[in-house]
Amino acid sequence: MVAFNTLRHWPADRELERRVASELSAADPIRFRHVNVSARSGVVVLLGTVATYYAKSLGFQRAQRIPGVASVVDALRVDAGPVTATALVDA
Repeated sequence: MVAFNTLRHWPADRELERRVASELSAADPIRFRHVNVSARSGVVVLLGTVATYYAKSLGFQRAQRIPGVASVVDALRVDAGPVTATALVDA
């Protein structure tokens, strides 16, 4: 589940966090389950871990398209996990 920061004091920031988190969760709840969203004055920060660079890019693009987002800070880390022999054969 995509989390959003509930500690902000401004209702507009909380609403923006909720909308971005909902968009990411709707796009792919599994892919973005380790992503936290925070916002302040239209600047959205995506923080957490995703499995691929595609997911990192997708999260950034989805956040950018939300009305009210002035800019996105992409602090997502890509961690694909351990590479196995099966994964290499399937690739």
